[in-house]
Amino acid sequence: MIARTFHTTLLFTVTAALLASVSSSICATTSAKAEKLTLVSNRWPPFTDSFEATRIALDIVHLALLRIGIEAETQIIDQWATLQSDLKAGIYDGSGTIWNSPERSKYLHFSDPYLENRLILIGKKGLDVSAQSLDALKGKRLGLVKGYAYGDLLESAEGVHIHHGPNDMENIKSVWLGQCDYALVDSLVVHHLVSEHGIEAEDYFAIGLKPVLIQPLHFALRIEHPHAISILENFNREIRIMQADGSYHRILRLSWIRTDIDADGRTELVQGGSAIGPNAPLNAYDISYTQHMFNAIEERERYWIDGHYYDDWNQVRAAYPDAYENAPSDNEGFLLFKRQF
Repeated sequence: MIARTFHTTLLFTVTAALLASVSSSICATTSAKAEKLTLVSNRWPPFTDSFEATRIALDIVHLALLRIGIEAETQIIDQWATLQSDLKAGIYDGSGTIWNSPERSKYLHFSDPYLENRLILIGKKGLDVSAQSLDALKGKRLGLVKGYAYGDLLESAEGVHIHHGPNDMENIKSVWLGQCDYALVDSLVVHHLVSEHGIEAEDYFAIGLKPVLIQPLHFALRIEHPHAISILENFNREIRIMQADGSYHRILRLSWIRTDIDADGRTELVQGGSAIGPNAPLNAYDISYTQHMFNAIEERERYWIDGHYYDDWNQVRAAYPDAYENAPSDNEGFLLFKRQF
């Protein structure tokens, strides 16, 4: 085995330093008073929902906060517009699932992105969903969520009849009922519709393959919160540690992700499953979107497994010679995402 000794040593040193920094910061912010956050999110399966339901974004946020010594409770409400007004009024400390915008930056501090929302077109079966901008939908009825920060995308919506619904699922329902021609929704929401509710989406809908809009997802706290900056800094560090130790993968039900684990400008395939399998992964979920939701693996890929770097799959096989006897193979690299939307 030839491991990238310098980078491995560096990452362990940095990780130890981050943990020490997080620990000291937690002590500073919680010594006088135990920290507890009251957060708010709209109902947005599979990113948010009640505690018993699938809510991958909230689970990531709550676990990261718990690991830095902060207890969080999230109130789920149905109307996004109500959520925004409640945040402005100071009823809640912040939100674990929110997009950044200039307007929101006036009253919220934001974390680094920890997920991405990749918004695709969904239409009634037979409609063209290949548009990459809204100007191709002139004369059509488009379902959007009231209060969402769509940004510059709406500048190309001239001539498009916008229908504002309370959430993505209601907008999909409007397409199904013929009240809208299209809706712009997150690709994972469509996947949730199929996998969780047993709906054969292809029988009723045309589903876009490429995102029309990509919005990074953040954790945010009100500017007035006395420890907002230190909490967000610790949260950012903990997310990176979770991506390295596999706990991030387990929430998303992924075996492999692609991310820049050591912030050196080069991405790694990071393993987080229970078995490696005999073959190199063919696909991995990109934490940062590039050209495709599931990027094809480059011919020469770098791997991060159990705290070590490997420059190619032969090195991985040499390091784990006993891992291949009757080992299940997840060479597709993802378990939750069974098809490319």
